[in-house]
This record gives sequence, structure tokens and C-alpha cells, in this order.
Amino acid sequence: MDHNQTPNPPQSLPHRLGQVLGCVIPTLIVCFVLIGVTIGNLRLNWGSLLLLFLPSALILLRLILLYRSKRSTAVKCVGGILWNVLAASCFFFGTTFLSIMLPLEFHRVYQHDALEQFLLRENDWYVKNTNLMEQVNPGTPDFMELHRCMRIAAIFETNADILLCRYTPAEYAAEKAALEESLPYRAEPLRVTYYDERPSDQTAPALCLGSDTFRFLDSGPDLRIPFYKTCALTVTNDETHEIAFIYYTDTEADGVESMTEFLERECFWGWIR
Repeated sequence: MDHNQTPNPPQSLPHRLGQVLGCVIPTLIVCFVLIGVTIGNLRLNWGSLLLLFLPSALILLRLILLYRSKRSTAVKCVGGILWNVLAASCFFFGTTFLSIMLPLEFHRVYQHDALEQFLLRENDWYVKNTNLMEQVNPGTPDFMELHRCMRIAAIFETNADILLCRYTPAEYAAEKAALEESLPYRAEPLRVTYYDERPSDQTAPALCLGSDTFRFLDSGPDLRIPFYKTCALTVTNDETHEIAFIYYTDTEADGVESMTEFLERECFWGWIR
């Protein structure tokens, strides 16, 4: 050991704090920008929060360990860069995978103001262009409730509003007949994929699950949006005398493999039945 070598003076606390903040703050800013640009807003789920804060916590831990180590400056610099890249990559892909495999799901039920809450959808671009809300008239059911459902998986979001109405047998028959006259039901087959137009990739615009009959509304000739991205449909049940109005949207969807799974999972009808 060279006794003539002058030891490096210890760094002051403000200097160390400045180094820590110099790593943590840029990391947070970059993460916020990436998420904001990707999804257009800052509606974050737990996976996004992990992506934001855990890399910064690892960077902070690395800096603390570096201060206590006796490695050379060059090794510290190269190791620090590699550690930052590895930590950010692992948590980006890890939290994204976990948030997709373990999505957040929300289910809220409205009863007293069910119709008013359902009509809030009138500000939506699709609804406004189809005049859907002007045509939805549930009449005077004995029972009415709105199920507002949401699923968030990473940056992907699925929403469905289900207005469920229950009638007496006479009122149900009258309301069901009124729907035939007031709503524009779709007559053409539905394309279940965006990339192919084979007849095998089409399905009827009316389907049945048990005693529930689902019918898709026509979006009109000027609005050709695939139904698996956004759609409106009605559900009638002759046994329970119920009528439901569903508004669904998932703009990132690329197709449907099973219509039963689409109705039960994506439109959240499985939460109702």
C-alpha cells in the first residue's frame, strides 16, 4: 500500500443528495413521458406505478452501495450504467407482463340514477355519431340498474356499460316490440377479424347464450368501426322478462376468437349471469 497516496476527501451530504436526485428525477420524468405518450393520459394501474418507482428505488440502492464500495471510478461508472439498463428493462417487461396476466377489474352498480349514469355516454364519439342515446328508451321497468365494468391490463383498457331492466310480462312484450321499431338492428354479418374477410371469419349479428338473445345495433354506412373495438347491442330474455342495453369499447382489440367469450368476458355479461 502506498502511504504517500492522498486519500479522496469524503463527499458532503448535499453533493451525495444531488447525485441521487440526478438519477431519480430523470428516471421518473422519462417513465411519465413514455406512459403519457403511449396511452394519451396518466391513468395508471399498479403495474405502471411499479414501473415508475421501483427502478428509481433500485438506482437509489445502487448509489448507496457504490458509496460504500472501494471499486475504481471506471468500474463504478460502467457497472452503474449496466445496472440502470438492466433494472429498467427487467421492471419494464416484468411489470408489463404481470399487469397483462393479472389485470385490474372494476365493477360498480348504480340503481337510483342508473339511466342518468348510462346517458353520460352521450359524450362519447361513437355514441354521438350513431345517435344511440336518443334511441334508448327503457320505458318504466319494475327494476333498473347499471353495471359499469372496466378491465385494465398494462396500457389496454376494456369498458362496458350494461343497463339492465326488468318488466312485468305485459310491459316486457310491449317494450320488446317497441325496440323493433325504434332501434336500427344490424342485418349484415359481423367480421370477427380486422385482417381477413373470409366467410368463415364472419358471424351472425344476433346470437343466443342460454335464454339471452343478443342483437347488435347498426352503426350506419358512414361509421364502419369493427364491433370488437366498439359496439352497442341489446339483450332480451323471454323467461326473466329482462331487457339490457350494452355499450362496449376496447379500441386496441384486433379480433374475436369466440363470440361466447367476447360476450361473457369482453362485454362482461358473465358478471351479470
